[in-house]
Amino acid sequence: MAAYREVIAPAKQLGSAEQFSAVQGIARILTKHGQFDEALATLRKVDLEKQGGFWRGSLLLSLADAAADPRLRKLAEEKLATKELNHP
Repeated sequence: MAAYREVIAPAKQLGSAEQFSAVQGIARILTKHGQFDEALATLRKVDLEKQGGFWRGSLLLSLADAAADPRLRKLAEEKLATKELNHP
């Protein structure tokens, strides 16, 4: 992850394919470690309003992946099941 961070650290504005790839790599690692808020914050460093084409779509998918991580889905399902059991 340190190598990814070195790619984006000196940049005032992210705009290269290498930087976008680094942002996605950091977010993937954070998501795998359960650090979902940090993953989303990292992905939001890219101004998606200024992006188009491949990278806009790819970064939107990365945001969706981090936000809809299967572990979060499982936790939500467990909470819902517990709520349903407690409130018939």
